[in-house]
Amino acid sequence: MKKSLHKLELGYLLPVAFIAAYADFKWGTVLGYTFSIIYTVALACLLLVQKRDIAVIRGNIISMILSIILCIIFINGQDNGYFKPFGPTGFMVFLTVVFTILQFVIGKIVAKVRRNNDQTT
Repeated sequence: MKKSLHKLELGYLLPVAFIAAYADFKWGTVLGYTFSIIYTVALACLLLVQKRDIAVIRGNIISMILSIILCIIFINGQDNGYFKPFGPTGFMVFLTVVFTILQFVIGKIVAKVRRNNDQTT
């Protein structure tokens, strides 16, 4: 069981904040945000059901660091104020915080419902 948890945590190596912001910046689409929310919430639900709150926080920090690095490489200087008022790197931090809050809210609800269903059966 422990090994599968470590494999789940590897899912946070995907820089979801960067993918969302880059898709918006480059192509003007919200599909990046949609993908990022669905992906991170699903991953968090799997971890939070198993009471791995620290893994979710650690994963989001790693994902944010990767997003900032990629943002500096690919976007910095080309945005022309697109990410006002934060700037590109500040926007990566903002997105990660928003995604983390969503993950915990939805993940805790799913975990609670799942535990209640397990107790009734």
